[in-house]
Amino acid sequence: MRSRITITISEDLLEQVDETIDNRTIRNRSQAIESLLRQTVSPKITTAVILAGGSTTPHPQTGELIPKALVPIKDSPVLEHTLLLLKQYNFSEVIICSSSESMVAIKQAIRKMDVSSLKIKFSEETEKLGTGGALKHAIPLIPEKPFLLLHGDILTNINLIELINFYLNSDVKAVIATKPRPGRVSYGRVFLEGSHVINFQVPEEEAPISLVNTGIYVFDYSVLAMLSDKKNFKIEDTLIPNLVKQEEVAGSVFQGIWFDVSESETYDEANQRWKS
Repeated sequence: MRSRITITISEDLLEQVDETIDNRTIRNRSQAIESLLRQTVSPKITTAVILAGGSTTPHPQTGELIPKALVPIKDSPVLEHTLLLLKQYNFSEVIICSSSESMVAIKQAIRKMDVSSLKIKFSEETEKLGTGGALKHAIPLIPEKPFLLLHGDILTNINLIELINFYLNSDVKAVIATKPRPGRVSYGRVFLEGSHVINFQVPEEEAPISLVNTGIYVFDYSVLAMLSDKKNFKIEDTLIPNLVKQEEVAGSVFQGIWFDVSESETYDEANQRWKS
């Protein structure tokens, strides 16, 4: 529900308001004012959940099996780049989900990182749970407020302020960060009508350029009650399609860097393009 109001502000302040109009997420003065008010009075999203999984991959230099979240990019684990991104955008609490076996190496790696400002909790899994089962297993650690969810084997410089503001302005329970990219079988494809997701699917074959699911989401806490009763399941197969049916998912398109570093064909490109 929306209400119309009339306000009087100075011309110089109005010019600053107009400078926030980007014709993408903020298209007019009314949306600009609402966005600025939301940044001031809305609860901030400061909790992130990272799905670090239990899968391992050979270290590109040594061949030693390591968790995919610890694949090195510019000599630092991809997980470190993700944690530094969260630190940059003032997140305060991070929950890392992974198998008990992989968690040992992950905890050792984090001790060497400059992320002391982040309160990190660990959700250890003793059996395979999938992305959905891992998220459900972590529920006791997640505060009852909106949160960011990321896959642990992605490298990105996404602007999280823009993503969160998009979520706050969308009036939906979930937002998927999407990116134009050649579709591979492993990438979920996202179909938008305006900003609303009208279809979401994992392709059966490679596709030309399309919007792909980057594995970055913003969820309202209430979606956790919608998770499957199964132990081992994927949110991409259950939760997201159900939310799409309820018209509760929006898609935010971004143009920044994004790589799935678990794929050998994109790993080298990710290492080359990542500058800091």
